Parts: sequence; C-alpha cells; structure tokens
Amino acid sequence: MTENLSADVPAPHAAPGGPAAGASSAAHGQQETQAIRETQNRQQTQATRKTQARQGTQTRQGAQAWQGTQTRQATQARQAAPAKRPRSGRQSPAPRPAPERRVRIGSPTALLAVVPVLLGFEPSSSMVVIGTEPPRAQVRLTLRYDLPNPPDAGLAAELARHATDVLSAQRIEAAVAVGYGPGHLVSPVADALREHAPRAGITVTELLRAEDERYWSYLCTEPGCCPPEGTPFDIKDHPAARAMAAEGVRVLASREDLAATV
Repeated sequence: MTENLSADVPAPHAAPGGPAAGASSAAHGQQETQAIRETQNRQQTQATRKTQARQGTQTRQGAQAWQGTQTRQATQARQAAPAKRPRSGRQSPAPRPAPERRVRIGSPTALLAVVPVLLGFEPSSSMVVIGTEPPRAQVRLTLRYDLPNPPDAGLAAELARHATDVLSAQRIEAAVAVGYGPGHLVSPVADALREHAPRAGITVTELLRAEDERYWSYLCTEPGCCPPEGTPFDIKDHPAARAMAAEGVRVLASREDLAATV
C-alpha cells in the first residue's frame, strides 16, 4: 500500500536522508508548525480572555465605586437636609392683623386732644385739616400746613385749595380744622377754608383757633358757649388722650423734635 501511495502521489524532491526520511521530516515539520500555531492561538485566546476578565473586573469595580459614591453623596445630602416635620391635621392659624385704631371727634375739646396724637407732636403756628367720615365723624385723613407769616391772602387761598383738593380726591365730604397761633395768622387761612370747602362739596363741621390753652370757634356765634375771650381747655386728662397714651402713643413737644428722630 505504501508503494501504491508513492506511485500515485508525486514524490517530493529527495532529502539528504532519503525519500522516506525527507517525507517524514516534512510531515514532522508541518506537525510542529501546526502545534506551534495551536499553542500560540491558545495563548492568545487565554490572554484575550484574561484581558476581558480584567476589563470586566475593572468595569464592575468602577461601577461599584461610582454607585458607592452616589450612595454616600445621597446619604450625606439626606443628613445635611433639615428634617421635615411631620404634618399634622391641624394647621397653624394665620397671624391676625392688628386692630385698626379709630378716633372719633365729638366735641371741640376732644378734637384738640386728638390732634397732637394724630401728628405725633404738639403743633404751633399751624393749620391742621382733618377729613372725617360717618358714622360719628371718624378720622380718615390728617393734613398740616405752616401758617403764612407774615399773613398772605394768596398763600392762604393756595393752602385752602390744596387741602380741599386732597379731601375731594379721597372722596371725603366732611372735615374739621384747627389753627394754632395768633388770630392775625390763623384767620386768613380759616377764612379761605370756609370759602373753598363748599365749592369742593366739603362741609366744615368745626373750625377752631387754639392759643394759650384757650380755643375760639369760627363757626359758633353764641356768646354763651363761645365767649369772645375764648374757652379754656385741658387735654391732658381727656379720655381720648388717656386712651392713646394707654396704647403707647408718644407725642413730642414740637415738630423739630419729631424731625430729629428721623
């Protein structure tokens, strides 16, 4: 059979050891080459698997480290965040607004007792105009003007127009006024108010002049209640003044003292 094979297959060139030895050497060389290749392939495969295993391990370790970092950060954030109070069925009541203080003027003495409280100081050489509204003449708005000195009819008229314009803009239809100072300074402004108020649809229900703890009314002509020498008054113990003092309202001696606090 070997000879047939040799006859059928063209023999390779003769090797130094003879035909049989050359064929054996060639076969042996091919086997060694194939074995080397298989060994190299296995080593390369093993190396590839090791590399992939290391990469997979590194990936898992990186993922675990990243997850661990996120977990620590989330834990730190929860610890740093203020604890939420548990909700209860009852809600805390909303703060109540401070009650509005209302001042009512029912007499000339009450008016004189209230004016310093409204201004925050004892007025002098001033015309104070107070807008009131029903019921019972509640105070709505307070205006104060320096008296023109020396007297000036034009300035007095301008002052009166300004006061009535402000009251009209606020839709105030009634007012009282007090002038503080001597008659020759107060009267020009008082007369201008009496002239301009009706034109603006404002009724002046009281208009006084106060000086040296006495008052005079420009609207009263009865000597029995409004004598020419004036009516003495004392507002220190008036109920309106006591009520304001009880609420902690402070009245300064003059406008200059009030300006010094600003």
